[in-house]
Amino acid sequence: MPQPLKKIVAKPVKPKVELPFKLPQIPADLVVNEKTAVPARMIVSSDVHFPVHDPATMRAKLAFAKDMQVDGWMELGDLYDCWSISGYGKEPDRWYNKGRLQEEFDVGSAYWEEVCDIIGDRGNAWFVLGNHEDRLNRFLQANQGLYGLTSLNNWHTLAGIPSQVKIYPYGSSVKIGKIHYEHGDRVGGKFGVKHRCEWVLSNRVGMNLIMGHSHKGDLRYRTVLTANGMSTYMAANLGHQSDATKQKYAVNPDWQLGFGYVEHYRVGNNLEFSFYPIHVTRGRFVFNGKVYDGR
Repeated sequence: MPQPLKKIVAKPVKPKVELPFKLPQIPADLVVNEKTAVPARMIVSSDVHFPVHDPATMRAKLAFAKDMQVDGWMELGDLYDCWSISGYGKEPDRWYNKGRLQEEFDVGSAYWEEVCDIIGDRGNAWFVLGNHEDRLNRFLQANQGLYGLTSLNNWHTLAGIPSQVKIYPYGSSVKIGKIHYEHGDRVGGKFGVKHRCEWVLSNRVGMNLIMGHSHKGDLRYRTVLTANGMSTYMAANLGHQSDATKQKYAVNPDWQLGFGYVEHYRVGNNLEFSFYPIHVTRGRFVFNGKVYDGR
């Protein structure tokens, strides 16, 4: 006589909840939760490399920022090339053509003035120093007769940057709203990794990150189960705004011109954001049906 089947009771499976992210390689004192008002519309820019920037890209970006009436501006480092104080070999002809540090600061100072005019007196601007700006710190450490001079340790005074711009040390991770902003050269380790956005989404679960440094344009998303349900996070690489033909160390580099645009909005009591990567081709791009041409 066949035995009756046993009643099978399905055991509930406890969903896997992702652990909160960690910030490897970033000292705690360099992780900043910015307390100023979150801007409604902001530009995120990186790797301009004054004075070997791409003028057409810069003009198109500034025209776009004026149209969008942005009230926030984030620069993620390598705004200045700091070529003359680098530890690398130098082309002799550049000493006489955009090679002096003061030339970089002069161009950058005019740029910051225009940025502050666009965002207005109530706007906020932030500048996270990159590894090229850190060349100054390394230069001073190697030339100890200059080390400790207050005028050389103050980027506002040294580079003619308006006081409205808040400057963060090299290596900082600055959080505004739900997004972290970093230069990005240490993402994935001392020398970084090839697929930075993938690395961030796999190793910093629960974090939205926008970064620069690699001169590559990239945007990735990941949706995971958290204690609050399904949540989607993003990681973005902005690209660059330099003139690749004047970056003598790289031959036919796989780089992309671009920058980012962020809009913040509220749904009830929740602050949300939308991120738009702006890819620039030969000094122009289109947004909302309008062509911005900086040529």
